[in-house]
Amino acid sequence: MKQLFIALFALQISFLPFRRAAITSTATDTLLGNTSEFSACTAATALPLRLISFTGIGNGHFVTLNWVTADEQNTNYFAVQRGLDGQNFDQVGKVQAAGNSSQEKEYSFIDHRPLQGTGFYRLQMVDMDGSYTYSKIVAVKIVNGEDVISLVPKAFTF
Repeated sequence: MKQLFIALFALQISFLPFRRAAITSTATDTLLGNTSEFSACTAATALPLRLISFTGIGNGHFVTLNWVTADEQNTNYFAVQRGLDGQNFDQVGKVQAAGNSSQEKEYSFIDHRPLQGTGFYRLQMVDMDGSYTYSKIVAVKIVNGEDVISLVPKAFTF
């Protein structure tokens, strides 16, 4: 006769609220009461800023990217990145950040040499200590330098 053993595990993950933090995990076998602590990985937490919106729109000859932030703390700059496939990106510009601000700040960047077809854009938001995080991706489609369709993600918060 075969016996079936079902073990239930509880997993607790905790980390300190720094920009780069190690995650320590504890797995507990609730059936036998055994516990095991291990390090799963290293994580990067979100930078101290809120990205309220990030949009892109084109007119056939250039693409204008606009974004709004709030609660910036030690934010250095925004690297504007563009790619063909939404996975590989190159930096096409840099916009200086306010640094420290509790109010909403509006930023914009104009890509004077947009890609024909669909261009994917994202922001690399860089802090004073060099740590960074990425925005969501915005896709802008340009056909024959005239027809433009912009695809904009829903507003989000970090």
